[in-house]
Amino acid sequence: MTENEAASTPDPSKPDPSKADERPRPRYGELAPEGWTWQPPVPPTAEPPQPPAAPAPTGMAAPRHSAPPAPPAPPAAHTPALAKTPADALRTDRRITIALLVFGLFGLWIAISTLNSIPEAIQMLHSQQGLADYVASQDDMRTILIGNVLQGILWVATAAWAVLRLQKSRRAFWVPLVGGALSVILLFAIVSIVAANDPLLMQLGGAL
Repeated sequence: MTENEAASTPDPSKPDPSKADERPRPRYGELAPEGWTWQPPVPPTAEPPQPPAAPAPTGMAAPRHSAPPAPPAPPAAHTPALAKTPADALRTDRRITIALLVFGLFGLWIAISTLNSIPEAIQMLHSQQGLADYVASQDDMRTILIGNVLQGILWVATAAWAVLRLQKSRRAFWVPLVGGALSVILLFAIVSIVAANDPLLMQLGGAL
């Protein structure tokens, strides 16, 4: 074989450069990577294609529809009531305070009536024990009058203090209770002073 024939004969071990890439030569730029395909652009108004739903795996049961939720159970009978708000507590305190002040006004009338009946009570006690008639002195009547005035002042001061606390949205139910306790103490104090001014009654008490 001549040298020219050997040169023209292709070597099977070497790739033929003319057949290495049969893709058409691009007119512009470089070649695209293998496997790439050109897709036309999607118009803005067109919706993108939805991917196909994946088939359910074999051997698994189809999903079941969930049952509707059960209605909520009614509240138990022993469920405690909701806590009262501060506004409700103040409203209740206001009602109790006003009721106690009205009751204190009735108690004021009872206290004044009791103080004014002290001479009659002492006279009845004298009659039961066979003592001489009781005649109230000017000091005893003055003491009774002072007790009546103090009872009235105490109720007015108690009512004013309670109303002032209610206006400031503070608890005031205990104010009439304190005023009532002071009124009872004042009543016993006036009765004791008047009884101590009666010598016959004191002698009877000492004899007993």
